[in-house]
Amino acid sequence: MVKKEFSTKSGFLHFPIFASLPEEANYIKVAVSGEVKNIFAINIAKNRAQTTFYAPLDIKRYGTEKITLICDDEDATENLFDLVIEGGSVFEEKELYPDLYKEEIRQQVHFSPARGWMNDPNGLVFVNNEFNMYFQHNAFSNHSFGYPNIGWGLAKTKDGIHFKEYGDKILTDDTKFSIASGSAIIDKNNIAGFGKNAILAYCSKLYCRQFKGRQNATSGGGQNLYYSLDGGMTFTPYENNPVIPVPEKMEWRDPKILQLDEKTLGIAVYETFEDKNCISIYKSYDAKNWEFCSRNFDFYECPDLFKLKVKNSDEEVWALYGANGVCYIGTFDNFVFKPVGESCFVDYGICVYAGQTFNNFGDNEKRIYTAWLCDWEHDGWKFDENEPHRKFGFSQSMAIFTEFTIVKTESGYKLLRAPIEALKTLRGDKREVGLQNVKAEAPCEIAFTLKKGIDAKIRVDSVGFDYIGDEHKIISTTSRQGEIISDGEIEVRIIVDNRTTEIYVANEMVLSFNGKKENVTVQADYELKGEYYPLKSIWENI
Repeated sequence: MVKKEFSTKSGFLHFPIFASLPEEANYIKVAVSGEVKNIFAINIAKNRAQTTFYAPLDIKRYGTEKITLICDDEDATENLFDLVIEGGSVFEEKELYPDLYKEEIRQQVHFSPARGWMNDPNGLVFVNNEFNMYFQHNAFSNHSFGYPNIGWGLAKTKDGIHFKEYGDKILTDDTKFSIASGSAIIDKNNIAGFGKNAILAYCSKLYCRQFKGRQNATSGGGQNLYYSLDGGMTFTPYENNPVIPVPEKMEWRDPKILQLDEKTLGIAVYETFEDKNCISIYKSYDAKNWEFCSRNFDFYECPDLFKLKVKNSDEEVWALYGANGVCYIGTFDNFVFKPVGESCFVDYGICVYAGQTFNNFGDNEKRIYTAWLCDWEHDGWKFDENEPHRKFGFSQSMAIFTEFTIVKTESGYKLLRAPIEALKTLRGDKREVGLQNVKAEAPCEIAFTLKKGIDAKIRVDSVGFDYIGDEHKIISTTSRQGEIISDGEIEVRIIVDNRTTEIYVANEMVLSFNGKKENVTVQADYELKGEYYPLKSIWENI
């Protein structure tokens, strides 16, 4: 056993990380007054030359100035913790975190964590006039596969553009499981009995790979309830978790919580039934005991289910989609969702996954949406020592916030998606440009208008869409296609960042693509001019 006590009034420990395989990590216990609070798997560098980057541990979460690090692994060396540094935040320790938020692969108008791997947005809830955006986070590695460290990180934003990070808020208490995706809601009516306006968070526990002789779990840990009495800054696990268990060898996951009336909650969970993927719906009157109600097939992972008032109408309808963003509009009566009409897409590009909308936003005509922008060129699921970005201590980013609305047309209901207005506040000085091979220097926005009814071809390097004039629709380079609802000219906005490109069409559709893109070209049988805006970094004043 290797043990070392740290006493820090500055609030943080900084671990030297060696970017390597998860099976080479050590299991590190964090103990306070002899009680183990967390166990992490961390690849601690053995010397300074081996250090790829540093990663912080916030000691304040334990409510003490003294903690003890312990490692029971047989291969742990006596000097394992000698290079762990006591200090201030990542902003104060500039030598440990040089060029923070200015790294060459850092997205400048999209949220990404200061350190660690990030994927699905979780627990999206609007509370105290702020967006609480939780997300899947491995704080001690820039890849994910095999680590029990995954929990819910937290970033907050008031305007949907600028974020402040607050560390991990829900972490596993068992290294056999990580904390997977889920959702949250404000319990305004004290349905759960924890107190009025408690935040109820529902998340899955998923089994993860075990190393150094530890026994693997044989099934997932089910759907678990955590509650917060301080606006989502700290969470307590419900004592009788899981509230929805899973059968042996199953990994059912990703609960989406919704409130139907003052006494009734619903939850949508990704499950399998007779070897088919489905979204299962449950109901509860106390937030703790859940009853199965119905299933909808052909949905996979991370369901989102919500009600919206149809624009320019008194009618209300429901939307249901899974992680890949294939969406149905329909009815939701007696805990049964029935689609009406054909499916549509949340995104017409390729890199949006596991998107979610914010609960408790308070606008019955729109929902605020974000998603994980999968950066497959930097494949953080697995470790590859030759991966060129492995030296950076973070990975992945979140989509720019957008607004969902629903309209009714002659061909049925349509889910529309448009950028939030605050995105325009990042614009720098405008200049007019021709639209033939425009050099896009990230971060920037290029905006222009297409004439209705005349074909056009829009490309950012090799990705983009074709506008088919006589059908008034777009066909993405991913082959996804959709009809444009609005009449008249078509506004197009292209946001180019260091790792992604998002194209907004007519305030109705979004096409998201990963990878660095540099050249914008628009082809049409008429002269086209555009507006070019350099964009201010969201990290400018952090």
